[in-house]
Amino acid sequence: MSFSAIGKVLRRAGLVLCGGVLAAALAEVALRVLTTHDAEKSVAKIEDLVSRMTEAFGEPNAGVRRQNGNALAFHPLFAFDDAASDKVHDQRWNVFLEFGANEICVFVYGGSVAVQVGQGSLAEIEGLLEADPRAQGKSVRVFPMGRAGFKAPQTLAALQHDLSCGFKPDVVLLLDGFNDLAVANTNVDNQFHPILPCPPFWLPLVAAPMGSSSALADAELAVRREQKWVVRLDRLGDSLQLSRSALASRVWLWATSGSYGRWMRAIEIYEREASAAKNNVVSRGGSFDRTPEAAVELCAQIWEENARSMRAICEARGITFVHVLQPTLHDAGFKPATEAELRNGGASEAWLEGVRIGYPLLRERGARLREQGHNFFDGSPLFAQDTGEVYVDSCHFNERGRIELARFCGRSILALDRPFGARWSQ
Repeated sequence: MSFSAIGKVLRRAGLVLCGGVLAAALAEVALRVLTTHDAEKSVAKIEDLVSRMTEAFGEPNAGVRRQNGNALAFHPLFAFDDAASDKVHDQRWNVFLEFGANEICVFVYGGSVAVQVGQGSLAEIEGLLEADPRAQGKSVRVFPMGRAGFKAPQTLAALQHDLSCGFKPDVVLLLDGFNDLAVANTNVDNQFHPILPCPPFWLPLVAAPMGSSSALADAELAVRREQKWVVRLDRLGDSLQLSRSALASRVWLWATSGSYGRWMRAIEIYEREASAAKNNVVSRGGSFDRTPEAAVELCAQIWEENARSMRAICEARGITFVHVLQPTLHDAGFKPATEAELRNGGASEAWLEGVRIGYPLLRERGARLREQGHNFFDGSPLFAQDTGEVYVDSCHFNERGRIELARFCGRSILALDRPFGARWSQ
């Protein structure tokens, strides 16, 4: 190739490069003018996706990473719990011994949303309850007893465990609904009875042969490939400080979200194949009607009976029991979803099916429970008129959403004639 030809190629390449830079600059300006760029918010979304994707899996007797970075351990009663659960239990017990006699103690049970509310927004509940004259100036202390992935009847088992250990709450708040449908319906998808704890949480903790099917191996490779890719992408974005750019941060989030979708699909295949490999190792809970409507109806029945039992246990001890149905993104007609919520709120078909069929059933059963004296409060319409962003995925909330839900829970407790249990209602 002659020098003149090389010169033409270089000039054209330079023009293309300059054009690309100019187009990117114009796009950056347009985005900053037409939209609000929040660098911290962009980074938080990306870090949330990365933290989920980098959890370990499929290793017998190994800790399994989850969203908050804590490891899981096999639990003889609950099937799984935080690896640090013994230490957490001891810390809570010491706090209860020190303050429980003179404070109104509120125990919050449920899944990861209950963790969000009971741990991340406990001040909202404490403040509302302390301001009520019926608190008689007493301090209120919220104990976050929820665990990510827990559903009925694990919440019942957790309450019974805590009472048997000597805890004496004045109020028990059960915040649930999503896991009892979506996660329980995943059980059905994996050929487990919906009453059992969610297999993906505890199956990897069971020391049993995983099998060596090619589908399982391919799925594991796909999961680990996406994990490695998203870690590299995260490091690249941090090193280049892409969050400072309205355009680059969107491209970064788009690439991360795409990897998250591929990771989710690979995880589903892996869990299905791993479950099949353990057919002869673990109990699956017995036979039941696996048609979608019948299976989700069974999930709703388990949810209702779990709540009845928790209420009975509490009433026998003079504990106020309050049951709140949590809102969720894919409950049709109960949240005008934003573009970002739809983009980040992807879920498996089993989750979507559980919510679509099940939430109307829970509202119906909850209303019936309320007619029978059950302190049930339907929080599912909480964001029905909210056009802003409150969900960070299909069921978890950003700070604003979490605070609103915590306030709803506090108001639900205060709606009762005797909100603080028998001990403080003399």
